Amino acid sequence: MIRRPPRSTLDRSSAASDVYKRQARNIAKKLDEQLPRFFKTLPRKPYGVAPVPDAIAPKYTAGRYIGTSAESTDPGYYWVNTYNLPSRPLYLIPSLTAHEAVPGHHLQGSLNNELPETIPKFRRNLYLSAYGEGWGLYTEFLAEEMGIYTTAYEKFGKFTYEMWRACRLVVDTGIHAFGWTRDEAVSFMEENTSLSIHEINTEIDRYISWPGQALAYKTGEMKIRELRSKAERELGDLFDIRQFHEVILEIGTGSGYQTSILSMLFQKVTTIERIDALYNLSKERLTKLGFKNISFLHGDGHHGYKPNSPYDAIIV
Repeated sequence: MIRRPPRSTLDRSSAASDVYKRQARNIAKKLDEQLPRFFKTLPRKPYGVAPVPDAIAPKYTAGRYIGTSAESTDPGYYWVNTYNLPSRPLYLIPSLTAHEAVPGHHLQGSLNNELPETIPKFRRNLYLSAYGEGWGLYTEFLAEEMGIYTTAYEKFGKFTYEMWRACRLVVDTGIHAFGWTRDEAVSFMEENTSLSIHEINTEIDRYISWPGQALAYKTGEMKIRELRSKAERELGDLFDIRQFHEVILEIGTGSGYQTSILSMLFQKVTTIERIDALYNLSKERLTKLGFKNISFLHGDGHHGYKPNSPYDAIIV
């Protein structure tokens, strides 16, 4: 009953495949609509929604982002797997779409490609699971703030994915540190998640072939959420979600010291927010004293400053 709730799964027909793709595109457009409220910089490259090719679909994951190089004129693609649709409930599409398309892999990967050459090349071209997949998991959490989970089933889908990510930490460790068999891993996922049996088998094969990947996903997500919580706590009303995301994404893929890099980013978030707050407070007080033409000049830029123009006050 939990794995296949009524009215939440489709049959194997071509018409059902069209419904599934249409739902993925619909959620993608809802997410697109919300992006300016949460991000200052958006990628120039668009993306499409397409089915996983038939030749690889039977053993493929539920979805995948297929990016392109910075020089390519092709768009990115969010692939959705339409093979064996009875194993893929519609209520999982919002979480999947947020992770694979936007604000997940397409947004992060495309912005990475568009970074200036002042950013080291390895940060523009390298992909690390702790950073890229950590961001993907974080965006599933962010999608709730963006208003994407609108039904009880879709919220259950979000929790389904969270439980899946928790259980695969056990499976990854069990297989590669404690010598679990494949059957033991499958049984654990079957008993502790609501994923379909087809998806469980596909995922277990993935974990067997890729030691530590599941752990890397969660490590990255936990660090980003930890830094956000710290920024919210320290900044209070000064916290700006758009600025926080700007700082996380503007340096590109971190090195093996990703935790240290993200920790340093927090210092930049707090500095930028406090500078802006000081400007606003100073401007308010100077305005009350009768000053009208006010500008703010500092090392990182300015607020409306024009050389050789008459000012009543310049805040430095």
